[in-house]
Amino acid sequence: MTSIHLRDMTLEERTTIEKIAHSRTAPACMVERAQIIWQISSGVAPASIANRLHIDVDTVYRRIQRFNMMGLDALKDKPRSGRPTLYTADQIATVLDTARTKPSALGLPFDAWTLDRLAGYLHQQKGIAIQRSRIDEILLREGLRRQRSQSRSSVGRHPTSSSLANANTRETKHELAKHLSSSKDTDAQ
Repeated sequence: MTSIHLRDMTLEERTTIEKIAHSRTAPACMVERAQIIWQISSGVAPASIANRLHIDVDTVYRRIQRFNMMGLDALKDKPRSGRPTLYTADQIATVLDTARTKPSALGLPFDAWTLDRLAGYLHQQKGIAIQRSRIDEILLREGLRRQRSQSRSSVGRHPTSSSLANANTRETKHELAKHLSSSKDTDAQ
């Protein structure tokens, strides 16, 4: 790259650059970018800066060029592409609140959630169409432990199945739909 010179900085830019360049709490990428600009403004050669920061000299030139065009905004990361979040913070909070509530307290005919029951309830009652695998990720991330339950067929045996993990999907959805439709009929009377 050809030689690029740093434009004159405003007092505000100079103060902010110095503060970030010496920061121990700012994001590392911002600190590095600020150090490049600070050192260039102090007369340090680009090759020397690249050597000190263990980066390529072309990176130093690109950072100077970007700062000349964008000012302090050049210290920030550019927006990145990627899949947008599917569920809002409120929806995730609803998932967690519901998972922490006993189903029987909501008038449901069972005492423990399975992933299928929880997904069905959230879809039918809260309008949140969420896959059981995503519910599982949310619960695990939040550190919610799965409850162990004993099914009628396993009486006398050690309960090895997790109530959130094992459920016959068709039966569970049918059971939940039947209960919810009967409770709507009762409410209508």
